[in-house]
Amino acid sequence: MEEQSTVLIAWRAKSQLITAAQSLLVLGVLVLLGTAALLPGLAGDVAFSNPEAAQLRVPYLVAAEAAHLCVLVAIGAVWFALGRIRDARCDYGRAATALWIAAGGVSGAVLVCLGMLVHLFWVHFAGGGNFPALTLLVLVGCLSTWALVAAARWARASR
Repeated sequence: MEEQSTVLIAWRAKSQLITAAQSLLVLGVLVLLGTAALLPGLAGDVAFSNPEAAQLRVPYLVAAEAAHLCVLVAIGAVWFALGRIRDARCDYGRAATALWIAAGGVSGAVLVCLGMLVHLFWVHFAGGGNFPALTLLVLVGCLSTWALVAAARWARASR
C-alpha cells in the first residue's frame, strides 16, 4: 500500500513539473509571436537610421523569421516530448525523436542568427563586430542543443 502511495506521489510530482515546463513553453511562444510582430517595424527603423544597411532589411527580416520558425519547431517538439513522457505508458522512443528534432530546431536558429551576425559585422561593416553578442549566441545555442541531445539520449536509453 505504501509503495503505491509513493508511486502516486512521484507521478503527481512529475506531472506538475511537466505542466510547469509546458507553461514556460507557452510563455516562450507568446514572446516569439510578439517579437515576430515587432520585427518589421524594428527593421524599418534600423534601415531609416542606418541608410548604409537599408538594402539588408528584407533579407535579414526573412532570416530572422526563419530563425523564429526554427525555435517554434523546437518548442513544439519539446511540447510533444513532454506529452509522451507524461503519459502513463511513457513513450520514450517518440520523446527521444522529438527531442532530436528540437535540437535540430535550436541548432538551425543559432546557425541562421550566427550567419546574419557574421555577415553584418565582418562582410558588410568590414570587421567592426559585436563579439559579446556572437559569444552569447554561440554559448546559449550550444548549451541548449547539448541539453536537448542529452535529454534525447536519456529518453532513448530509458526505453
